[in-house]
Amino acid sequence: MSHRCDMDTARPDSTIGTMDETGAPVHNIDAGTQRYAPRRTRSVVIASIALMGLGLLGVLLAWTLLMALNGDADHGQSVDSWRYGLCYLQFALSGTEILSGLAIWRGGWPWARVTAIVICVVNLLSALVGLLSGNVLPGIFSVAMNGALIAMLRNDEVYDWSHGPYRG
Repeated sequence: MSHRCDMDTARPDSTIGTMDETGAPVHNIDAGTQRYAPRRTRSVVIASIALMGLGLLGVLLAWTLLMALNGDADHGQSVDSWRYGLCYLQFALSGTEILSGLAIWRGGWPWARVTAIVICVVNLLSALVGLLSGNVLPGIFSVAMNGALIAMLRNDEVYDWSHGPYRG
């Protein structure tokens, strides 16, 4: 289903012109017609809010982990540098997940959907490692959430919204 400019979102005007193969009106920019934004579907809303929510949760958890690592270092315990590196990597991944969610909400940027899928796959692999190491409940939650997010991001409506011509 294409979510480009539908007939009910365009102003009825005699200069709209003909219809393309999907039934969407073909606008003649030279004739002075205006382009109206398509409607954001429920799948797009859920996917973008879930991305932003999981990204925010990841930032909060990375901040908590960083505070715990700093507390250990302040009390004289040795903290390996790779643990700080993983913490900062989690900050970067979570921040990118939030930005991807915002870009998917806006629409018209295909890189956001692809980036979000890649981050969800990385989180899914991380959750599988957590499951193998004994973190069953958080691992199951993470596998379920990231698997559902990947399925939502591969939805045709989200694809059309992210790859659509509308830039507004």
